[in-house]
Amino acid sequence: MTLISHRLHIGSRRTCECPENHLNCLSAKEWIKNQLGVWQFTYNGRDVRDKKLHPATFPISLAKRVIELFTHRGELVLDPFVGSGTTCILLN
Repeated sequence: MTLISHRLHIGSRRTCECPENHLNCLSAKEWIKNQLGVWQFTYNGRDVRDKKLHPATFPISLAKRVIELFTHRGELVLDPFVGSGTTCILLN
């Protein structure tokens, strides 16, 4: 079985100094901290909390943590379902 992997170049690039083979920009200590079984978040002032505006809102801090776990600074983040726009708020 042959697995072919191609990267799609869309014009974004890392702005960090991390080695090419690193998954993200987190330090080892930050990575371990994020591996805890249960994450707890609180809503802040910019979060959309009104369920009448959108039924499935989540805290900006949750989006921030997931993006930091799987991207490097400067990389493109795709949020195909946008929803209440939490990811857009975070990245602005």
